[in-house]
Amino acid sequence: MSDIDMDTTPQQHNTTNDKAAAMNDTLQAQDAHIKAAATIAQLRGRQAAFEIGENTSKQYIKDLRNDLDNYYEEGDENGRPVKRRRSLIVDRVKQDHYNHLAETEKHCLKALPEDTDLSAEIAAASSIETETATVLANAKAHLSSIEQMWEAKNKYETLQQKMNELKEEMAAACDDWYDKRDAVDEWLKVAEDQEWNALLDETEMGMWNQG
Repeated sequence: MSDIDMDTTPQQHNTTNDKAAAMNDTLQAQDAHIKAAATIAQLRGRQAAFEIGENTSKQYIKDLRNDLDNYYEEGDENGRPVKRRRSLIVDRVKQDHYNHLAETEKHCLKALPEDTDLSAEIAAASSIETETATVLANAKAHLSSIEQMWEAKNKYETLQQKMNELKEEMAAACDDWYDKRDAVDEWLKVAEDQEWNALLDETEMGMWNQG
């Protein structure tokens, strides 16, 4: 058994064990909450990346289509779009360009992840994060209450020790007072005896003088 074990009471052992257990629970709850928060951050980051990729692909196809439309159309004197003069070669080239645009659009869509909506996963992760936050708050409150109990217990023991010291000082003061009182009583008794002796001596002297 160590010196600490020899110097501590069973109640102190229990309090120490409770505090260690509460601290361990708090650390575990904190770790779970951090992991849950990190999961949400990752899911939201992936969701944002999906949306950026999808919007970028759509904008890229849109820009290509606008370029083709602008190339194969021209405006009149009032700026209104007018189709170019039709020819077999132009029509074939135009068709090739739009076919290539359609293939490019399919390729961009295939390059995107199949499931880009992570709202369900984010909602589930948010629920877990809320639960872990609640567990963490409860664990911290439990640890705080144990620490307050520990502090109050230490203050009580310190106060009890001071009271015991005061009792010992009062007992010592009482013993000293009794000793002094006994000494005074003894002194008064001696003084009283001496006074009676002196009075008797004076009486005898007076009787002798009268004789």
